[in-house]
Amino acid sequence: MSSLISTLTVNMSQQQLALFKETYARDRRSVTVALILAIIPITGGLGIQRFYLGQTGPGIAHLLLWLLAILPGLLFWIVDIFLMPAATAAANDAVAQRLAVQAKALAP
Repeated sequence: MSSLISTLTVNMSQQQLALFKETYARDRRSVTVALILAIIPITGGLGIQRFYLGQTGPGIAHLLLWLLAILPGLLFWIVDIFLMPAATAAANDAVAQRLAVQAKALAP
């Protein structure tokens, strides 16, 4: 478990912790899937990997750059491939924080 998850799950009851782990395993995003989506030209160029991570704004920017200006879209796509591991980790951290709040709202 990451240090963020360890910090978020401190003082959770067994029931809350079980709920957190179950929903986090279901809702977290895979770095492998994000990278595959980013590397495939059709999906990566259109920004599908950003939509997969729940990042609608960058996904729309990706799509518009690709459709309106091919060269900047191509550059953005290549850079985005290298940003996928960090973007996926950030998306998973956001999921963990949301789920921790929900789990802690349950009665112990």
